[in-house]
Amino acid sequence: MNLPENILESNTRLSQSILWKLQHDAYSQFGIDAWRKHGVPAYITSNSYTAKKYAQVVLGYVRDCVARSAIELAHPIYLLDLGAGTGRFAYFFLQELTQLLAASSLPKIKLCYVMTDIVSSNIDFWQEHPYLKPYFEQGILDCAYYHHAQHDPIHLLNRNQTLSKESLINPLILVCNYFFDTIPQDLFRYKDGHLEEGRITLFVEDEEPVTLDPTVINRLRYRYSYQPISSSQPYYENNALNVLLESYAHMAEGCSFLFPVGALQALSMWMQWSQARLLLLAGDQGVCTAAQICQLGEPKLSLHGSFSFPVSYQLIVDFFGQHDGLTCLTSFPDSTFVVMAGVLGLTNAPETLLAFEEHIDSFEPTDYFRFVSLTENEWKNPPLDHILLLIKLGNWDASVLLTFFAAIRQALPSASEEQKKMLCATIERVWEHFYPIGPIAGDFVLNLGVLLFEMQCFIEAKTYFERSMLIAGVNAAALKNVAACHQMLGQLEEAKVYRQQAALLIAPDSH
Repeated sequence: MNLPENILESNTRLSQSILWKLQHDAYSQFGIDAWRKHGVPAYITSNSYTAKKYAQVVLGYVRDCVARSAIELAHPIYLLDLGAGTGRFAYFFLQELTQLLAASSLPKIKLCYVMTDIVSSNIDFWQEHPYLKPYFEQGILDCAYYHHAQHDPIHLLNRNQTLSKESLINPLILVCNYFFDTIPQDLFRYKDGHLEEGRITLFVEDEEPVTLDPTVINRLRYRYSYQPISSSQPYYENNALNVLLESYAHMAEGCSFLFPVGALQALSMWMQWSQARLLLLAGDQGVCTAAQICQLGEPKLSLHGSFSFPVSYQLIVDFFGQHDGLTCLTSFPDSTFVVMAGVLGLTNAPETLLAFEEHIDSFEPTDYFRFVSLTENEWKNPPLDHILLLIKLGNWDASVLLTFFAAIRQALPSASEEQKKMLCATIERVWEHFYPIGPIAGDFVLNLGVLLFEMQCFIEAKTYFERSMLIAGVNAAALKNVAACHQMLGQLEEAKVYRQQAALLIAPDSH
């Protein structure tokens, strides 16, 4: 039986849809749980592999700016992470970039990485996170509220200062991962030589009335309709957007296409504030060619606690071209995740372009993601050496070790001493590239201890069992494991104490 349609809105211009309010409300209501519990995707942008590659491009850009005397060393270079989410990418990125700058021949650069979000609880989470605390204390890291449509100055909370056109002395760096695909877009179709505006109708299949609450997002259904656009007046107030729209429409003859108006308006603001001196590093699901646009068809609304639309990255490339900018797209752009670099203010940026080619284009984040997925899906029990190399390739990616934990454990009884030695070293490097966002992460750290215990590295295993309790809290499983380590080390009294503590947690005194 087909359920009736509860219409939430009818034939609405996409950028004015209630979708965007639902999006804002979802992130505001869920906070960090958007990623911990509600399935908002982040892995491909928030792993140590991607962070290392981005850091190399930023280093190249800084080299280009220094070579052209475009940086005043007495003032900081601000790097804004728009929609920084859990802070995991920021942590990995700062690990890499601070090491790269320290090891380079560049003069001492003042860097201020600013994490931004629309959710105050996310900002509180960053400020309280023990892994980010050292960067806050050093003045390398700051945070701020930022909404994609705002034009007010950005207030840096830790420095207690305003970031505005007047205070941006040096070129600006923008990192926009999974940001453009979550802010307003318009829908068009170019048919028979005429531009048509796409309209969205939103509904939920339900017999009962529906409340416009963020939890409705995963139940949304939608359809599109089109209506002619008058050619007698421009569609957008900003004529530069109209020029982009007209040129792109011809490329998409006969096809529906999205126009990332929110992204282009935000970039216009940052271009003005930075006096057209900036580096953009962005990654989203998206399209880059006419073939990809037509293959996409009518845009799919991806639902994952929040929602997202693919981004037309060719339009963002064209935006940079309108302002004499330089751009890089990967040679084989994958619509799953497109990475782009754009530079304004430099007529030549050889170090930036070379870094993009060598560190992103040569083996993209999607290539790495696919390689991990193929290993997991096509190889039931990959050899231990293969897994260790994969973790190393991913810049000691903790997620890969978690994915293959069972396979690693199964391989241990037959592992050579050399393999065990490499696994011990790998675990320590993975720990250095680990960022917890909730108590559940303690289970992963506990599992690292299990691997070490089964290799008879009892002192090291005890360290990881104790670390797991710093994240997840004191618990019986970890206490019993610590007791087992003491037992194997011949420390019988200590083992007894920890077993007693575990027993109390399992069966607390009824009095």
